[in-house]
Amino acid sequence: GDLFARYERGEQAPACPAPSPAGENRFTSAGLTVSRPILLNGDRIGTLVLLYDLGEVMEQIKLYTGVVLFILILSSLLALVLSSRLRAIIATPITRLAQAAASVSESGDYGIRVQKDAEDELGILVDSFNEMLRRIQSRDVEIQNARNSLETTLTSIGDAVISTDVSGRIVFANPVARALLRWPDAEIAGTPIDQVFRIVDEFTRRPVESPVSASS
Repeated sequence: GDLFARYERGEQAPACPAPSPAGENRFTSAGLTVSRPILLNGDRIGTLVLLYDLGEVMEQIKLYTGVVLFILILSSLLALVLSSRLRAIIATPITRLAQAAASVSESGDYGIRVQKDAEDELGILVDSFNEMLRRIQSRDVEIQNARNSLETTLTSIGDAVISTDVSGRIVFANPVARALLRWPDAEIAGTPIDQVFRIVDEFTRRPVESPVSASS
């Protein structure tokens, strides 16, 4: 029953609450109250009461909340920067490929090439696309050279030669054919073969079906 220690809590501090019969944890407006009985040989000789001011806890919670919000905002900004960088790395080369493919499709110019930025998977894709265009361009040059050579040969021979497409329209007539047909050079291309050249039986002089019409 003798007081063996005293701790001053200040004039504004609330009075120490009365000890409860059993240990308890209780939240109040002043803070958290924790009480535990002190036992000696099974007999209760006193009660330990701890008062904890939750104001400090709230300050810590506010501090931690501010830190968490700061980290969240910083992470969001970092994610935005990384996504922009990732877009520049991935989306830009793919956009160039799409634009080049559209340009080739519209213009038919196989001399178009796509700029390569890196030696990664997208760089390999760009190299493959450019190599495909190079091969098509080389093939077209070979076809055009062969066509020019054939046209030169057909133009220089002494026989009349007429060439049509699958629908029977004239695509080529050499000078001998145009002279025999007496058809204007500017009008003969694209004209149906039946309007320019009629085939007749050599004996009956009756019209014969055009081989182009028969084959279609």
